[in-house]
Amino acid sequence: MKYSYIKLMILVLNINSIVLSLSSNSIFYIWLSMEINLLSYISMFPKLTFTATNSMMNYFIPQALSSNIFLLSMIMNTYYKSSPITPLFIFFSLWIKLGFFPFHNWYFSISNNMNWFMWFLLNTNQKIIPLWSLSLLLNISPILLTFVFMNTLYSSLEIFNQSSIRWLINSSSLNHMSWVVVSSPHSMNTWEIYMISYIILNLMLIKLIKNNNLSSISSTINNKPLNTNISILITMLNFMGLPPMMGFMPKMLTMISSKHIFINLSLLISSLIHCYMYMTLSSQMLITKHIKTKMLTFNNNNTNSNINLSIISSLITMTMFPMWITN
Repeated sequence: MKYSYIKLMILVLNINSIVLSLSSNSIFYIWLSMEINLLSYISMFPKLTFTATNSMMNYFIPQALSSNIFLLSMIMNTYYKSSPITPLFIFFSLWIKLGFFPFHNWYFSISNNMNWFMWFLLNTNQKIIPLWSLSLLLNISPILLTFVFMNTLYSSLEIFNQSSIRWLINSSSLNHMSWVVVSSPHSMNTWEIYMISYIILNLMLIKLIKNNNLSSISSTINNKPLNTNISILITMLNFMGLPPMMGFMPKMLTMISSKHIFINLSLLISSLIHCYMYMTLSSQMLITKHIKTKMLTFNNNNTNSNINLSIISSLITMTMFPMWITN
């Protein structure tokens, strides 16, 4: 009980660090909030087993390197305000912190060895401050667009020949983050809508995975009933943004606000590849195992709630979409 209370207080501190960053335009307070965010997240790692210690170090070392580079860029900005190297230092420090390609190894290494609560924080809370800093401190440049393209391309290639659900979701998260980076310099409203939608989609996906104890596609096909597989299909396609589901609307807003046709096209193709892979996997789930099924009986309350939640969220998003465009 005492440990849970301490963990709750640390989580509140983690959220407060995000609020501090979002409410400040000072580069120093942004750096300070990132450090608080880092330390609070590390403090929430499980009890120190070998795996937890290894994951903690794999996370801490890149984050510490990123923070030092960011601090160096602050010093350079003080003494050499017109130096073209300073934005590069800021960019690379944030790119490392986010775990984007080509600095993605630590992200895949630790995200495959942690519980789903820590995974959720890694892909939501720990991304907000660096993404906010990117939009606040840097403008769209050829270098930024090049790295966004490489990150998008890598996320598309990484998804092939994968059976681990966690690995698939990690690759899809990289794709989502490319969309967020492109959306932020053009419209902060779009950035906020995308992040809120992304967090909701992650919550829905993790709820489904935890309720059904999913680990790989093969286990999903072999051990789950048809109604569960349908629920997984709907939730994953929602996560990847298949029209007209909730995940599609932020991507549409990003394409409307962004004027970089090549990047928009690459992001769109990457999302289509992800949707294609999920559709291919779903065909295995729905056809291979249940080819002889003659009658469907939906008797799982958790599954029904997941399907209903996906449908309701999509309807709400479609209703609010015209209002978002006019704003």
